[in-house]
Amino acid sequence: MKKTNLNLYILLIGLLFSFNGFAEISGHTVSGELDPKDSPYENSDSSEPSDNTSVPNIFGSVPQQYTEEELKGAQMSAKDKKWLESASEEDSILFKSHKNEYAEFTTEEILKDTYQATKSQIGFSYIYDTFDYYDNSGTFENTFNNSSAEADSVQAGYLFASYKHYFQRNYISTFFQGNVGVSFNSGKGSFNTGALSQTTFNLWIFPIDLNLGLKINPSRYFSLTLQGGPTIAPIWQNRDDREDGEDGKDIRQVGYGFNGSASLDFSIYNIFPEFGLSLKKFSDVSDMSISLVARTMELSGFKREDFKVTGTSFGIGFNFEYL
Repeated sequence: MKKTNLNLYILLIGLLFSFNGFAEISGHTVSGELDPKDSPYENSDSSEPSDNTSVPNIFGSVPQQYTEEELKGAQMSAKDKKWLESASEEDSILFKSHKNEYAEFTTEEILKDTYQATKSQIGFSYIYDTFDYYDNSGTFENTFNNSSAEADSVQAGYLFASYKHYFQRNYISTFFQGNVGVSFNSGKGSFNTGALSQTTFNLWIFPIDLNLGLKINPSRYFSLTLQGGPTIAPIWQNRDDREDGEDGKDIRQVGYGFNGSASLDFSIYNIFPEFGLSLKKFSDVSDMSISLVARTMELSGFKREDFKVTGTSFGIGFNFEYL
């Protein structure tokens, strides 16, 4: 009986192997066996057509040029497609002029990109006061420009803030510039005999310029600026020997005239590129320059008809351009 069972087992095992072999030959699968068509390892036919919507491989050592037809179904912007239609070896992101070298940019090359990149500029300047203050009696000159130590004459100079807007920028740039300034003068009055009074007079002048000008740019390092136009000048005069509100305590007038100025501008931003790059990292400043300024002006037309301010003076300025 045992021998009969053993023969039966051998027969069943033989039938099972025969059935598996038949399944492989005929392409059928046995229950529980993975279909080769579903296997990621068996189904790796390299001849399968690629997806037409895939992005072309542009990251080779040299970018391949593609035709408009080849790029028709690619999922990318029109700008990228246009680039790929005309790509060359120099356009490759891996292109190197010398083997085993990175593409490098000097600080000067980086700063060059911001040269004349904006149309606006703000500035601050100080003009030393050597202007002449005239009136028929010489009161203003004796009060505010008296060399005597006892006169306590003070001429603080003119402080200006300016805004410049360029119409166009090139070798010769044209612009509009508005200047708003303030000047303070102080001193003791004097009598006709020349004796000094104990009264201190203060004079504030607020010139407002509306100028047109041009800027000549021989290089990125320096330039010459010329400008001029009309000036409106409110003035305020007061004295310390009278109470507030008392007649003669404050005198306010408005005059008018013209101004003109010339400046030699040096670009600190470009002369010292390392400083310029540091400034660029921490701000939107695209240029900073220092200016040597000469200003001339003439103001008259005040309520006191014999009073006027005229002359030429010099100073220094700082200018900033922002992106």
